[in-house]
Amino acid sequence: DVWRDITAERELERAALTDPLTTLANRRGGEEALKREVARCRRVNQTLSFLMCDIDNFKRVNDSQGHAAGDRVIRGVARIIARQLRGTDLAIRWGGEEFLCILPGADIHEARHIAERIRAAVGAATFDAGAVTISIGCAQLDASMDATGTLAMADARLYEAKASGRNAVR
Repeated sequence: DVWRDITAERELERAALTDPLTTLANRRGGEEALKREVARCRRVNQTLSFLMCDIDNFKRVNDSQGHAAGDRVIRGVARIIARQLRGTDLAIRWGGEEFLCILPGADIHEARHIAERIRAAVGAATFDAGAVTISIGCAQLDASMDATGTLAMADARLYEAKASGRNAVR
């Protein structure tokens, strides 16, 4: 019975950290992973970059085709993002139609390369809701900035990508 209790407790903990729609880490799980990766990368003096990704014009999908179609787009984009990442990278459903990717060992150039791969793969995919694109902001953690500041930089670059016409990496 103790074994069953421990297993049930672990299942509850996993469920609390996982987004049920995409099976990626949810924001809570992502924040824990973020702290862990920042500490690990600083400890071993390894670069760390972030991608802030947002599905372009997502509200239009939900409004014109319904939430079920929107959910299918979110699930499909989550799968594409996860497939484009390296084995050590983490994909997180950060909220709504926004995803955060944590890229240990990647400098800003490699992060942009991975982001371009994601952008191209999403743009090439077929969705029943029609064409889907994604905008991505990239930032590299450095010694002078904490994770919050670096995420804010990635978010600002995401908004630059949106302002430049969407379907872009900045």
